[in-house]
Amino acid sequence: MLIKTLTKFVLILTLCISAQAMAAFGDIVSQTEAVEADRIEVNWNKKQGTGFVSATGCTRCPLQLNFNEQIEILRNDKPVQLKNIKTYSGKPGTVVYDEKTKQAVKIIW
Repeated sequence: MLIKTLTKFVLILTLCISAQAMAAFGDIVSQTEAVEADRIEVNWNKKQGTGFVSATGCTRCPLQLNFNEQIEILRNDKPVQLKNIKTYSGKPGTVVYDEKTKQAVKIIW
């Protein structure tokens, strides 16, 4: 009985500490948002390593976001190489982005 009580106490204490840590570091953790758009246009500048994505036909649209080579691109749940991104430009899809920085982190076609 004592072991069960101590285990519950340690679990509750751990959860409390985790909640406080999350609150303290909340500004560091990025918040992501997603929009489903009727049309996603992309412009990639390989030399600069940056680009932008424009989404239209959604509740938060028009929306223009920056992205870099770290962006994840998926088509039918399969990864797409950045060099092929223009192939799907103009098609409907979903853009996931960091709400604070307005940086696109994922495009899903």
